[in-house]
Amino acid sequence: MAQPESGTNPLNLSSALKMAIAFQVALSLMEIVRREFGSIGLYASAGVLGLTDVDALTVSLSTPSAQVPADLAARVLAFGILINTVLKMGVAMGIGRFDFRRMVTVALGGPALASGAGILLF
Repeated sequence: MAQPESGTNPLNLSSALKMAIAFQVALSLMEIVRREFGSIGLYASAGVLGLTDVDALTVSLSTPSAQVPADLAARVLAFGILINTVLKMGVAMGIGRFDFRRMVTVALGGPALASGAGILLF
């Protein structure tokens, strides 16, 4: 019988509290950046958050207290997702074999280009 992995349970209270704190920090920082730097700051924050995960970005832009117009929030979120996609593509290109690189280019490259065009055109 296989031994269970000796890792931490992501559903325990400690992990949940760490995630809640991380989300609260992201929410607070997004509010400060929005207030101090406006839309340029939101795009910069989206780029940074997109390098890790877009969940905190999504939550921070969708709360009523964010006071971000819906069209700007959609473009900023799309930018964060685009950055996240490009990062994943870069990692796959850097460590993947040729066949995998080709699949990733098709699977992520097209949507990334379309997303970038959408951000620029709308």
